[in-house]
Amino acid sequence: MRAVILLLLCAASAVGAAPPNAAQERTGIRLDALKVTGHAATGTCGPARVEIQGLDAENPHETRGLVSSQGMITVRNGKASLAIGGDVSSDIFLQEQNKLHCLPTPTGPRLVLAGYCFARFCAPVDYRVIDPTNVRVISRQNSDNECDAKCAEKALGAKLPEAFNAL
Repeated sequence: MRAVILLLLCAASAVGAAPPNAAQERTGIRLDALKVTGHAATGTCGPARVEIQGLDAENPHETRGLVSSQGMITVRNGKASLAIGGDVSSDIFLQEQNKLHCLPTPTGPRLVLAGYCFARFCAPVDYRVIDPTNVRVISRQNSDNECDAKCAEKALGAKLPEAFNAL
């Protein structure tokens, strides 16, 4: 009987509970002060403001909470900015599905972009590590302009979180 009462009390308190944090709902996007509106999101990472267009693919078979290949990510700090994907002239393009996380590191916060490619002519996962203070890519891509997990971890100075291991 006590277990039933406890269960009813827990259920009643959950009804009035605040909704979960948006960053937890959008597993592919982890930013400070994350706000999601439709297919767009904004947030911060250290001193940088991050804007995302193309969040959540229109295709119902794709994983929710990711940036689509047709999306665009803009990172800004003061006058410095970096555009990723979209129709802009950027050296960084988005793969079929993409995650963007702001991670704490020993040298300050870093943005990690993980692009998941499903074709045979590209790396299965390609990373870009971005310093939000000077808004520059700090990972060192190889001759094919790719950066694997080892490359990303070297740039981070830390291990990649488990969240990047799967979509």
